[in-house]
Amino acid sequence: MLPPQSGLAALCGLFPGYSLFIPFSGFGCKYRRITAVQEACMFLYEKELARLKEVLSRRGRENVVFRPANHMDIEYLEGLLYPENIVAFYKEAEPSGWVEIDGAILNSIANIWGENDNANPGNIVVPYGLLNIGNTASGDTFCIDLNTIGKDHEPDIVLVSHHLVREGQTYKEIREAIHPVARSFREFLHKFAESLLPVDYWDREMESRLENI
Repeated sequence: MLPPQSGLAALCGLFPGYSLFIPFSGFGCKYRRITAVQEACMFLYEKELARLKEVLSRRGRENVVFRPANHMDIEYLEGLLYPENIVAFYKEAEPSGWVEIDGAILNSIANIWGENDNANPGNIVVPYGLLNIGNTASGDTFCIDLNTIGKDHEPDIVLVSHHLVREGQTYKEIREAIHPVARSFREFLHKFAESLLPVDYWDREMESRLENI
């Protein structure tokens, strides 16, 4: 069962008097007051997004814009039960188009929609709780694996082979065609920015075999 929505937006109006101090260098002051709830409501992936923008700028990709997704696209993600933290990312920082770094691709919601509905393996694995978040230049797909969700952690991000997934396969057979690549969306964003993601299923397959020798 998927965890309930946390309702951070509703939480932001609670406990206005509960506050703490955090470091702040502006105007010669060492600290400023901020409520604990306000801190919780800050953008979840501010650090990862800043690093991603830095990497893209260094590569001359300043044309990529990260901006809030429109309401209809957010409803699409929510309708497919994308985890709340990933919906929150796209609410604040949807890329203006797909973003590629060394063969790994982070998708916009329009690209996600197309992969889930019309592309192999995306449209085959969606019914099994594998939801697109990106692709590779070789045609494989990065998916959120809702089957790995637990009380203490987010769902894994996995790489799904477009060569091995076919219509009519069982979930057990599809499991043989995927490899985990990150234990959280935060780790996925970090690996994406640092070019640490596999860009082909067979590269990951060989890496896995070498790890087990």
